[in-house]
Amino acid sequence: MGIDVNVTLQDLNCIRQDRGSDGSYPFIWPAVVSINTTNGKVNLVGSEFPSLARVILANGMKSGDTASIPLQVGLNGMRFDEDLSNFKLIAIVALLEKRDLSDDEILGGYLVFADALQTAIEENLGGLASSDPDVNQKAIDAINASVHQKVTDAIEARMTDAEKLAVKLGTFVPDTVIDTAHSVVSTDADWTFQLTFGNTPDNQSNFYTIDAAVQRKVVTCEAEQLAVNQDQVVLNELDAQVAELKKELARAPISEKKAIEQDILELVNTQVKPATAKLNRDKAALAACRAGSGVQEPSPSVAVG
Repeated sequence: MGIDVNVTLQDLNCIRQDRGSDGSYPFIWPAVVSINTTNGKVNLVGSEFPSLARVILANGMKSGDTASIPLQVGLNGMRFDEDLSNFKLIAIVALLEKRDLSDDEILGGYLVFADALQTAIEENLGGLASSDPDVNQKAIDAINASVHQKVTDAIEARMTDAEKLAVKLGTFVPDTVIDTAHSVVSTDADWTFQLTFGNTPDNQSNFYTIDAAVQRKVVTCEAEQLAVNQDQVVLNELDAQVAELKKELARAPISEKKAIEQDILELVNTQVKPATAKLNRDKAALAACRAGSGVQEPSPSVAVG
């Protein structure tokens, strides 16, 4: 039995933004990270589909505005087949603003974001696990700096020399990171939480929040259901073969009928009956699993006639 844990980013709320009357053009790069506390293994889920590199959540977002986050961007999740208490789950979101970068240039940064984040977390596991707030914050700062540098390098690798010069002159402004936010996700039950961006001493001009929800879903009897589905496919194919042989039998001359009848009998006895028996057993196993009991063999069928 497994458990799916899904984190859904629902709405982006703009309390304050620094673009004045023009408003902002925000987009997000989300990720969900699990850390196995028994062995330190890090796993990260985050989309790398090129089409999601810059999904603008609102055009000209003003203070007081709210924008819904599309599911293809805001939904990320993981399946756990082990004890959930052995994992620390973290929702991480980078909130960015569209400026002058081309689609290809921002894509360069997007494509390295997930790997850069996972690597940085792995390199700072000790600090993240520390109970000392200062040590923990230093680890977070190191992760942010490492990811930011790798993303920036990837973007600049796709920029032209003229654009790089324009950046220095102030006539070309790359897309900017408004802020990054994270939250340790409780896996005890379904719940809601909020991520905060900006509203810090060095970033007072921006203040955004994202409303988010965590949902758990127990995945029961998946293997048993798969076995039944596969059995049914096999049996359907065998039934089709028998049907074709029966059509052939109906058209065949008397001299060939006996041989075809033997083929049908052999197919039924050697393949159809065993396949049917396996399907019945697997159906019983599925029913038993759903009932929360052990696998039981089906009762023998009784022919009536």
